[in-house]
Amino acid sequence: MELEEWFEGRPKWLQTAAVLRLAKATLTEADYQQLFNLCQQESENINQTGFSSLSSGSLNNPVMSPSVRIATIHDLKGINALRPARPLDFAVGDNELTVVYGFNGSGKSGYSRLLKHLCGSRFCEDLHPNAFDSVVTEQTAGVQILVNGQSVPLQWRKVDGPLEPLRHVHIFDSECASSYVSKSIEAAFEPAPVRFLADLVADCVKVGQKFDDLMGTYRSRLPLFPQELQESVAATWLKALSPTTTEAELLEWCSWSLAETTELVGLDSDLAQADPVSLVAGKKRKKSAAELLILKLHGFESSWSSAVAEQIAVAREQLAACRRVAAEAAQQVFSGAPLTGIGEATWRALWDAAKVYSEKVAYPDRAFPVLDDAVCVLCQQSMSAAGSQRMQSFNAFVQGALDAAVVDAQASLDRLTVAVVDAPTAEILAAQFDAIDVSMDADSLHKKLGAQRDALMSHQSGGSLPSLDLTGVIQPIEAHVAELQIEISNLEATVDTTERARKQQRRKGLRGKQWLSQQVTAVREEVHRQKALASLATAKKLASTNALTQKKNDLAAALLATAHANRFVVELRELGGDKLPIKILPTRGSRTTQPGFQVSLEGALRLSPSQVLSEGESRIVALAAFMADVTAGPVNVPFVFDDPISSLDQRFEEATARRLIREAKVRQVIVFTHRLSMLALLDDLSGEEGIKVDVVALRGAPEGTGTPGQTAIREKKPEKAVNKLLGERLPKARKALADGDRESGEILLQSVCSDFRVLVERLIEMTLLNGVVQRFQKNLTTKDKLAGLAKIRPEDCVLLESMMTKYSYQEHSQPQETPVPLPSTDELGIDLKAVVDWIQEFSTRGVPLPAG
Repeated sequence: MELEEWFEGRPKWLQTAAVLRLAKATLTEADYQQLFNLCQQESENINQTGFSSLSSGSLNNPVMSPSVRIATIHDLKGINALRPARPLDFAVGDNELTVVYGFNGSGKSGYSRLLKHLCGSRFCEDLHPNAFDSVVTEQTAGVQILVNGQSVPLQWRKVDGPLEPLRHVHIFDSECASSYVSKSIEAAFEPAPVRFLADLVADCVKVGQKFDDLMGTYRSRLPLFPQELQESVAATWLKALSPTTTEAELLEWCSWSLAETTELVGLDSDLAQADPVSLVAGKKRKKSAAELLILKLHGFESSWSSAVAEQIAVAREQLAACRRVAAEAAQQVFSGAPLTGIGEATWRALWDAAKVYSEKVAYPDRAFPVLDDAVCVLCQQSMSAAGSQRMQSFNAFVQGALDAAVVDAQASLDRLTVAVVDAPTAEILAAQFDAIDVSMDADSLHKKLGAQRDALMSHQSGGSLPSLDLTGVIQPIEAHVAELQIEISNLEATVDTTERARKQQRRKGLRGKQWLSQQVTAVREEVHRQKALASLATAKKLASTNALTQKKNDLAAALLATAHANRFVVELRELGGDKLPIKILPTRGSRTTQPGFQVSLEGALRLSPSQVLSEGESRIVALAAFMADVTAGPVNVPFVFDDPISSLDQRFEEATARRLIREAKVRQVIVFTHRLSMLALLDDLSGEEGIKVDVVALRGAPEGTGTPGQTAIREKKPEKAVNKLLGERLPKARKALADGDRESGEILLQSVCSDFRVLVERLIEMTLLNGVVQRFQKNLTTKDKLAGLAKIRPEDCVLLESMMTKYSYQEHSQPQETPVPLPSTDELGIDLKAVVDWIQEFSTRGVPLPAG
């Protein structure tokens, strides 16, 4: 009722969409076009017909989803070690519960993992191929389901993902249990009102997209405004064009008069004259260049003087004197050397190279020259006494003061000559003169500078060097600099930058207005386009999802915080965990996720439930949270439980069994277990609720892992099953062996032996002990049964015990080194016939009368 009242305040088109949504599960393109038209119609406030409103109570009608049952899983390929010889069938009738029972390694977990992938479980783990197969095949499976009672075949491939008809099937196992206790869980189902609002949100998005598509067709045909006029007032007005622009405004800006033409011509004439500001800037640049050139020319006069020439000549003479002294000393030191030139530059280069080679390569750890126990690094001969003496003399000479004096003198001369730059070329000088507007003979100046430099570099000490006089070049340039300064001062005194800028801006404005007058039709169309877009944008606001999304989130939070929490309390109580300090807290969703919940410790200051609860307590809390979550969805989809009583004590086991049986009244329930105690509990309690328990026993090798057995191991009257083994299945094994199909025959024979062993157990429970004592049954059944135990004779016990012992070898795994051979078909037939005869005799045997 509250949601209906809320809708009364929504746009009329949205109320119509809500009515349409209630009538149709899927809207067509025609429906969305109709809603779009109504939204636009409502926005423009014209022709207010065609709208609908929600009738009272219309949101309370539940949406029925189809009934789904899983009937068969068959033709498995590439899935774990599963190689079933027969399909796995599930009970699909009302008030039926399927228990898939098997020992460890029989394939229960493989089927459970497969079902999680078939249904798209939130807690899927990897589905591996058989680890021992040499070839990995594509993972596929066939599934037969019933939809509203009609058989529907499905083919699953792992690469294609889950099967859509099974997407609401939920599976409880250890991974699921751990997540429900330790994590924040997104709600499995949206409540119907929330789902309804979510559908409407999607409808609004599609209607909004139609507005976007239509608005995208309204393209502007207005030409681009000239780039050079972008800063004009006309450009500013055009940028501000809007749906509210009037025709009067448009005509004011897009008209052009003769007076405006006259004004524009006058402005063009005024502004065509040279710009004083630009002239001043250009003359300042020339003045700076001229002043720089004057400094360079003065630099040539001062640096190429006779004083500098004398310094260079003296340094050159000093270097020559040092070399003579060093050569004379070397002649005295090396007069006995076999070669000449010792101590000169060429020889010194050879000595330096030898030193580098010795210290870097030949003898890196020893100082050069190496004389003891060494080879000469120059001649590669062993060092003789004479050679060692020469090397010592060479080293003393190199390290002496005379050689060092030569090096210093050379360095002094180099410093002076490097400072003497080359004369600029005639081309460079001509370009510099042109840049400052001075007429000068650049070629003559270049020759004069070059001659002065050559004289400088060849000057001898004590000689005379004419001074470099560039007055004839410098004075005209200085005069030109003075003239430029006068011109600059005069121009700066007369420049009115403000008035020129005003004229330039006015001219831009007039040119912009002139351009607008030429585009008046395009400008008018642009105004109409913007008005149409504004109208569509206003209508699109009626399709905004904000209010719907907020309402959906608020409603989801309220329903999860109340209904979900209440269901959890009920489930925990039914499962016997109501004394546990546990509460459930809602968690908010996001734009891409549903709201959810998380279990928490009541009153705890620290730690999480998984850190405090025992394994059994955690399991029962997880099961309660799971049931509270998934029972919010459709009641006509299956639930699957894989070992639901793991870690539970007897009290919790019984409560869990009762809860599963109660759930089987409203949906298909499938339970995988290896616990006979669970099987017995379900069997015992099912009668109280009118539920039929259908048991499927999985077999391992040799028939193939995951193969469903052909004998009902919980059959109330096992004598029927024994007769079926003798009359139907044993003959099939005998025929296969007789036809030469040894492999198939032995598989069939093994299967009969295994089922016979199970049935002997059941005969002891139901026939010999008359059903008084059954394994894992909570209570003894004595009424009208106990007296039948008096029929038992020692030979009965001997027969059944011998069969148990003999066929237990076929049921349990045996070492490959000492395998137990299968009985022959004749031997097995004799044993089956003996048991059938015993059943007939025992069932007709009278109860002995009491003595006396």
